[in-house]
Amino acid sequence: MLSAFLLLLSLLSATWALPSKRWSSPVVDLDYGSFQGVYNETTNIQYFLGVPFAGDVSGSNRWKAPQSPTKLQGLQMANEMGPVCPQTAPGSAGAGPKPYNATLLESTFSLYNENCLTLNVYLTPGANQSDSLPVLVNIHGGGYAIGRPNTVAQSIPILTANFSFVLVDIHYRLGPFGFLAGSQVGDSGVYNAGLLDQQAALKWVNKYISKFGGDPNHVTIEGISAGAGSVLHHVVANGGQTVPALFEGTMAFSVFSPSEYNATDAVVQDYYYEFATAAGCEDASDSLSCLRQADIDTLIAAAYQVERLAGFGNYVFTPVVDGTFIQERPEAALQAGKMNGKYAYANHNLNEGIIYGGLGSYTAQVGDSAGAQAAYIANLLPNLNASAVAAIQNLYSAAEFNTLQNATQQLYGELIFGCPALRFAEAFSKYKSGGHLSVYGYGPSNHGSDSLALSNVGVPAVFSQAWIHNFASFASTYNVSATYDGSSQYKSWPEYTAENPVYVNFNTSADMTAEANTLVSVDQPYLNRCNYWLSISAVIPQ
Repeated sequence: MLSAFLLLLSLLSATWALPSKRWSSPVVDLDYGSFQGVYNETTNIQYFLGVPFAGDVSGSNRWKAPQSPTKLQGLQMANEMGPVCPQTAPGSAGAGPKPYNATLLESTFSLYNENCLTLNVYLTPGANQSDSLPVLVNIHGGGYAIGRPNTVAQSIPILTANFSFVLVDIHYRLGPFGFLAGSQVGDSGVYNAGLLDQQAALKWVNKYISKFGGDPNHVTIEGISAGAGSVLHHVVANGGQTVPALFEGTMAFSVFSPSEYNATDAVVQDYYYEFATAAGCEDASDSLSCLRQADIDTLIAAAYQVERLAGFGNYVFTPVVDGTFIQERPEAALQAGKMNGKYAYANHNLNEGIIYGGLGSYTAQVGDSAGAQAAYIANLLPNLNASAVAAIQNLYSAAEFNTLQNATQQLYGELIFGCPALRFAEAFSKYKSGGHLSVYGYGPSNHGSDSLALSNVGVPAVFSQAWIHNFASFASTYNVSATYDGSSQYKSWPEYTAENPVYVNFNTSADMTAEANTLVSVDQPYLNRCNYWLSISAVIPQ
């Protein structure tokens, strides 16, 4: 996914520091420690890096719920990013001895540490701890397998967009450390540990963000790809009845929605056995205890072994329906209005089936072979019968999309990212205080392109400024804001509803010197395909 590229970008940008100095003001006293932040004279931004929000989750604490952070003595210098959580690999690895990003990840192993549950807090220019500003919590993407919070340099374009808010960027457990499931995990641990880490960070925000100048009653959670999938899960968490309420606003860009099985379904159980076997724990009387005692590098190697055999587009370690925190399929919860939060802004990119920057495709090379396409669909969605596979092939044909390869890429992009974004916005319009939709249409518009625009990387300045303005507007006010249809005035656009399925397509003029955003209705063939996916969502399952 995109986060392989973003991880590389963050590592490169981490090698240089913005000119800054410490001063006496950015010190925050919490009940478990005092933290000295950094003030940057150039940007007028205060920030606190590497603040722990939970205790150690290594060793015997693997696959257990996060606990309160350890009490710390003395003044803690919050001027460096916390360690990266152990990285594994997305299941889109495909053929070959290593997944596409293995070399990148192996080069960064020295940076990881299981004791990784920290967060970063940023105040926009001129803000201080006595304010009560809106709060934006970013949950990074990466297929629940890789990724890390943005660097200071990557965060500055959003922070300097002339809106006032507090930004919180969090770590959470990834791969098998965050999303291993199977009955053995449930017997003496917790499912969805990575989601529980995220919830622990949201609870930390609710309790402590006022110390940093944030308003705990005006919180927006945001993510791209698996980060957006995480947002979806917090929306449906606890049957939509999370107490206390941890957020009001939601921003979900490319809502990553792979198959979501019950925690002990056969597919999930098979992944557990494969992982335990690869780690040398298959014959242990208590395999989970064996895994807790295993060396971290052994577990990472085992995760690679399981993931690389999963095939194109499949993800091994992802959220499951656990009956407690995630009580039912996310799609079922949305359709029933069992939702936390009030406001939503969803987005998807125009061509989600291809990963930005040449990092790869989610689909096998099917060529012009209908049989190869059928095999890919059957591997991606093993619960479907032959008639369902045939129906999908009829929807995603060469006649409709010029080539069978294009059709298959469109299939993945719509199933996993596009249609879930439409349904997310629609559910908030139907059951809550409103949901809006946009489509990122600039350039190739592959999966992850929108992340680069937020960091002002690789896109025209005029486009990046418009994209960031809209993003920061919603983070601060719960209102989308853009110029469109020839108007130079920033304004909202209509909610996305079943009766009026409209969105703003973000783009530029042909010479890339001006915004060229337009209000568009979703075309009927796309709606028909999304409706088909919804009709079989219980079988997928999604």
